[in-house]
Amino acid sequence: MKRIKLTWALREACFTRDNWTCRACGHHDTAGASLQGDHIVPVTKGGKNELGNLQTLCSVCNNVKQAVEVKLPIRKAPSMTQTLGEYLNMVNENREVFRIAVKRKRIKENRKARA
Repeated sequence: MKRIKLTWALREACFTRDNWTCRACGHHDTAGASLQGDHIVPVTKGGKNELGNLQTLCSVCNNVKQAVEVKLPIRKAPSMTQTLGEYLNMVNENREVFRIAVKRKRIKENRKARA
């Protein structure tokens, strides 16, 4: 079966709803160059190309998540009172927490599959 690509309009609606901010780490990109429309329920597991099944992730976090089913809350855009260093520290800390959570989820899914 041929996979249907997300349209730019659907991606843009997802990014706008999510404040052009990665739900996993908080990376903000108003140009959208480093953002991706991620399927909460992966297409390989029956997920659909609809706004309710999409979340904004940066390319780094989307590569970490891969085909794991993880729904994340919408984040606010970063505060303008943060320094660049504080912002980068926040993003890196959030990415590490996300990596650990995805790793745990994969372990749990693998245990279920074996049982």
